[in-house]
Amino acid sequence: MKRQPPPRRPALLALLALALVLAAPPAAAKSPQAEPLPESLTFTTLDGEKLVLADLRGKVVLLDFWATWCKPCRNAVPHLRRLAQRMEDQPFELVGVSVDGNEEALRRYLEEEGVTWTQIWDPSNQSSEVFGIKSYPFYLVIDHEGRPASVVRGWGGSSGRTLDAAVGREVRRAKKAAKRAAKQARVEG
Repeated sequence: MKRQPPPRRPALLALLALALVLAAPPAAAKSPQAEPLPESLTFTTLDGEKLVLADLRGKVVLLDFWATWCKPCRNAVPHLRRLAQRMEDQPFELVGVSVDGNEEALRRYLEEEGVTWTQIWDPSNQSSEVFGIKSYPFYLVIDHEGRPASVVRGWGGSSGRTLDAAVGREVRRAKKAAKRAAKQARVEG
């Protein structure tokens, strides 16, 4: 299997800016006043495609930082699969960021578990270091305007309900914003 090159310097700088937002108290991360993430934030997917975060504006993005060797991460997969299926026709995008060191093992796991959502492979753990992630899984919900909206750390107990509530809240906001924009376009057009 072809190994992906590490992220470029602009992506690391963008991740550093995001880390500063995430380092703020939880209330700041949920604030609608949070700064949008840098538009230049670009990842390379496991399939070698470029994923530019700015291209997902208008959608709610759930970044799932995980690894196959992480039991709680594996336990979350069925829930994430159901979430992705429920949100299939919504302004929503689920993106996994795997810190696995072995690409072949990662690909095998994804196939065995039927994981179909976009995956980014970060074997050097650069994103985890920049975000200050100390344990997995780690979930970042990004609103339709590209701003960090919620963080969920770990998996167990009420994690699924908390994640569903955060995603649902942001999807409702995204749909309202899209309706307002469509209405404004009709008025102007």
